[in-house]
Amino acid sequence: MTGLTGATHLLEIGQAMAGREYDETRFLSITRTDSKGLVDLDEKVDGALRFALDGLSTIGAILAYCDHKEIVGSMPHVGFLIDGLSDLARQLAEEKIHLAHEMLVRSREQD
Repeated sequence: MTGLTGATHLLEIGQAMAGREYDETRFLSITRTDSKGLVDLDEKVDGALRFALDGLSTIGAILAYCDHKEIVGSMPHVGFLIDGLSDLARQLAEEKIHLAHEMLVRSREQD
C-alpha cells in the first residue's frame, strides 16, 4: 500500500464501519456489501494494518539507533505519531475481527 492508495483504503474502511446496521434477530452488525465486498474490504484492512504496524516498527528502530540529542526536541511529535498509529492499528484489528465474524455468519447462512 502506498500513501495514495492507503488514504483511499482508510476512507473506504471508515465508510463501511460507519454505515453498518445492527440486525437484532441475528445479533450482528451488517456491512452494506455482498460477500465479495467483504473479502475486498478485509484485504484492504490487512494492508492498512500492515502499513500502521510497519510505521510503528520503523519509529522504534529509529529511536533505538539514533543519537537522542538530535531528536529530543521532536519527542512530543514522535509520541503523538506513535499514539495515532497505535490507535489506528487497534481499530483496524477490531475491524478485522468483525469482518471475520460477519463472513463466518454469512457463510453459515448460505449453507
